[in-house]
Amino acid sequence: MSLKRISQGIRELGEQEIVLRSAKTDEAQMLIDYLKAVTGETRFLMCEPDEVGFTKAEVLCCCWLLSMENMRG
Repeated sequence: MSLKRISQGIRELGEQEIVLRSAKTDEAQMLIDYLKAVTGETRFLMCEPDEVGFTKAEVLCCCWLLSMENMRG
């Protein structure tokens, strides 16, 4: 599997501008919390909030892998 970092970009959504970018390592816990919140909003996803088993270390590892892939070009 190839991991790709999203290059930062500004997009328009209606009349608002949004910034798309890859996550930073200090945002690991926020990403886990967000995933748990989203999975609790609908039953049409692959898991329930209590089934989200990512640890902060695993998310940090993924962010690190994305950084290394980005540095390689």
